[in-house]
Amino acid sequence: MTVENKNIEKNKYITVIPVLGDNYTYLYRYDEDKAFVVDPGELDCVNDELIEKALELTHIFITHHHFDHIGGVEELKREYDCEVIGGYGKGAGVDRLVKDKEVVEIGDIKVHAIATPGHTKTSMCYYAVDKDKNGAVFTGDTLFHGGCGKVFECYPETMWESLQKLILLPEDTMVCPGHDYTEEDYEFALTILESDRIVEESLEMYRTQGKLYRSTIGWEKISNIFLKAKDAEEFAELRKKKDVF
Repeated sequence: MTVENKNIEKNKYITVIPVLGDNYTYLYRYDEDKAFVVDPGELDCVNDELIEKALELTHIFITHHHFDHIGGVEELKREYDCEVIGGYGKGAGVDRLVKDKEVVEIGDIKVHAIATPGHTKTSMCYYAVDKDKNGAVFTGDTLFHGGCGKVFECYPETMWESLQKLILLPEDTMVCPGHDYTEEDYEFALTILESDRIVEESLEMYRTQGKLYRSTIGWEKISNIFLKAKDAEEFAELRKKKDVF
C-alpha cells in the first residue's frame, strides 16, 4: 500500500471552519495577512476567524448556489469589499464568473476552476496550489470524505463524469468537502462491501479524529465507494441506494 492517510500533512494555511451543524467553510491565508474563503455558509464564524488572525478578506469562492454554502456571502462582501467568484451568474452577488479550467491567481496561489456538474448544473470545484506545490481541492457537494453529493439537477452519469475529473488530481491533494457526512458515508460503504480494511480503517480514524479528519485524493480513490465504482451505471446504482440509506 503506497497511499497513507493517517500521516498526511495538514496545510498550515487552511483553516477548516465548521458551520451550520455539518457544513464546512474554508479560510485560506496567503501573503501573511490576507485570505480568501470558500463557501461561507454564515457570517459570524468566518468573521471571528478573520479578526482573530488579523486577516483581510480579499476573495470568496462559491462552489454552488445552495443557501447553506452562500449564507454569509452578502454580509462578508459588504464588510470587506471582497470579490465573489463562482460558476453561475445569479444570486450571492457573484462578481466574476469562472469557467472550467480557468485559473485565478491570488498572491502566489493558483486556483484552478473545475466544472463539476451533478449536484447542481453549475457546481464548481477549486484546486488551489501554492508556490511549494501544496495542493488542496475544495469540492463543495461533489466529493465528500468517503462519499459524494446527491444528484439534484443532472443525471447520475454527469456526476460520475465530474468525479472522474477530480481523481485525476495529484494523489497528495488535500480534499476539502462542503459537508461532514464522513461517518455515514463509510457506514453505508460497509453495507455494500461488508468487509473492507481500508474503509474500516477510515471509519475508525474518523471516529477518533471527528471534524479533524482529513483525506487526500489518493486515499479517496481507495476508500470512497463511489470512486471505486467501475462505471457510470454502477455509480448510479450506488447513489440510488445511498439516497435511501
